[in-house]
Amino acid sequence: SGFSLTSPGVGVGWIRQAPGQTLEWLTLVYWTDYKHFNPSLASRLDITKDTSTNQVVFKMTNMTTADAGTYFCAQVNKDDYGNWGQGILVTVSS
Repeated sequence: SGFSLTSPGVGVGWIRQAPGQTLEWLTLVYWTDYKHFNPSLASRLDITKDTSTNQVVFKMTNMTTADAGTYFCAQVNKDDYGNWGQGILVTVSS
């Protein structure tokens, strides 16, 4: 909330941080519906936006314990990542 997904230059990205590791960029979707994915994970990722509800849905499939960590969404304004979410801790059981 707080911004429109149809505003020019606006996007939403997802980033994760595994325990003890640096941030890893995952994906983003822009106001034009252009999508970009981390090439090493692209086959497992999907991101969609619904302008009628102003929501973005991020999905990752075939998760393993290596995917555990904290996942963050962030507002993107012309490639500048600001207004990060608080993050969600994701655990994957083996």
